[in-house]
Amino acid sequence: MRQNYFKPYINLIHFIICFMLTPLLFSGCGSSLKLTSYWHDRGIGMKGDQADWNGAVSWVKDKQVAVGFFNDDTHLYIHFLSEKRMQFQPLLLRGLTLWVEPKDGSSKRIGIVYPTGVQRPLRVNQAGRREPGELAAIMKSSLHSIKLIRPDKKMHILPVETPGGVAGNVSGLPNRFFYELRLPLKDPELTGLELDPGTTIKIGFETVDVKAEGRKRVPGMVSGRGRGGRRGGRRPGGAGGGLRRAGNRPGVSPFKMQIEVKLSSSSSKIKATLSE
Repeated sequence: MRQNYFKPYINLIHFIICFMLTPLLFSGCGSSLKLTSYWHDRGIGMKGDQADWNGAVSWVKDKQVAVGFFNDDTHLYIHFLSEKRMQFQPLLLRGLTLWVEPKDGSSKRIGIVYPTGVQRPLRVNQAGRREPGELAAIMKSSLHSIKLIRPDKKMHILPVETPGGVAGNVSGLPNRFFYELRLPLKDPELTGLELDPGTTIKIGFETVDVKAEGRKRVPGMVSGRGRGGRRGGRRPGGAGGGLRRAGNRPGVSPFKMQIEVKLSSSSSKIKATLSE
C-alpha cells in the first residue's frame, strides 16, 4: 500500500528531472551542438520577418541566442537572433564570420564575413566622447557588403544580395540582431561549396579578431574598393581627442559557437511546424 501511495510522486519527480535536463541538450556543454535543417517549404524573404522562421528556431541556452536552418535542393538558409545589446553590438563592430564545411571533409571550409565590422576607428571629440550618431553610422556601414573567404584563402567582396547566390540581411536594430544568410549548396566557381541535401555540415559562428586583423593584411584581397581608411599614424595624446578602435571594449568576450547541421533531403523533407 505504501509503495502505491508514493508511486505518483516518484513519477512526478522523474518528470521534473527530465524536464530540467532537457535544456542542457541545447547548451553546447563544450562540444558542438547538433541540429537538423528543415525543408524549405516557404518563401524566405530575407527581410527580417520572424514569421518566415516560425517553428524552425532552436534556443541555445549557454550562448543566449536562437538559430534556425532551412534548405532545399539548391540553397541553405541560416537564421541567427540575439536580443542582448552587449552581445550583438560587438558583432556589428568586430564583424561576424560564419564558417561552413562538410563534416566528412569532402571539401574545405569557406567563410562568410557579415556584418563586415568597422573599417575605421571611432572618432571621439576633445572630451573623449563619440561624436553624435557616429556609432550608429559605422554599424550601418558594416552591412553594405559581404566578405567571402574561399578555400584558397582568397577574399572576395560581394554585394549583400546576388540573384540566386549569396545574400545577407541584418534587421531589428538597435533593439535586436536579426541575421539571415542564404548560401548556394553548389557553387564551385565562387564559394567552392559542393553540398548535397541529406549531408551533415559544420557551421561555426565567431567574431572577427580585431587585433589580429589590425596587425596583418589579409592576402589575396580581390576588390575594387579600398581598405577603408589610411594605415599608420599615431593617436593624438592628451585631451585633444583622437581615434579609438571599435569593438575592443573591456569586458566583452569574443563570441564563438559551432553547430553540426543535418541538411534535410528531398526524400525526407522534414518540415517546420508553423505557429499561429
